[in-house]
Amino acid sequence: MNIVLKSTTLILLLFLMVSVPSCSALIINVPGNSSCLDCGFTFKITTFNIGHFSNGKSNHPDGSYPNLKKYKDKFDTIGSDIVSINENSAYFDNANEISVSELYSSYPFYYCGTNYGYDCNALISKFELTNINETRFSNSSNRYFIDSVLNIKDLCIHIITTHLDWNDINKRNIQISELIDATSKYDYFVICGDMNPASRINGEAGVDPLSQYLKDYQRFVDAGYQLSNCGELGSFNTLTKHEGFAIYPWDNIIVSSNLNIVSVYRENIILSDHYPLTAVINVPEANTH
Repeated sequence: MNIVLKSTTLILLLFLMVSVPSCSALIINVPGNSSCLDCGFTFKITTFNIGHFSNGKSNHPDGSYPNLKKYKDKFDTIGSDIVSINENSAYFDNANEISVSELYSSYPFYYCGTNYGYDCNALISKFELTNINETRFSNSSNRYFIDSVLNIKDLCIHIITTHLDWNDINKRNIQISELIDATSKYDYFVICGDMNPASRINGEAGVDPLSQYLKDYQRFVDAGYQLSNCGELGSFNTLTKHEGFAIYPWDNIIVSSNLNIVSVYRENIILSDHYPLTAVINVPEANTH
């Protein structure tokens, strides 16, 4: 596990620190709040299964972005405050010569979780994330979630990234239950990741395939959580290989009921077999007093 926190963050901390919240010392007034709902705080967060960077190659049909500079130029267009990464790698290339930290250099904060073969989660952020820990799901040797804290005024907002089981619905149901159990004790949270909803189930003739995926996501709705994908703001296909065929809402950003989802959109860039999914999250002013 590695944490990279650049010196620029220290300057940011000294500039922004006003008081000490109960669980950490960082105070953040997130910039760019023109779309805030209740004159509170707004931040932009993206979830992206980056597919191990295709080992320095590209899934793009025309062969674009085969090297780090071109890849980074496209990646930086996302421009979110926080990015949740699934299928991360320590290196951009097969030869293990190009550190992935170069790709993430626009973000002062980078945390890379444990690498269990194909499964590696990470968080990059323009602001410090604190109280970081990893929890492995009880039914898996490689699936886990990263829990961290973003402090806005006197609030502790948990930022969580995970990558749920792909091949076994029963395993995934247990993982969803454990994720809900872990987050239900928090006042504020954002869960990001590749949720693999209803994987390996293809809708039969006359059946809307989307209804299969909603069975997984309904678990979060029943717990009182809000969905960015398959929620009130629409459903987004996040698999590039199925573009134009059906809606595959594999990736999601799920938030506690006391946060506002201002907008949701898919980033139309192809750097992986997944599209990035972005949500603008608002913390109402009434909650930050």
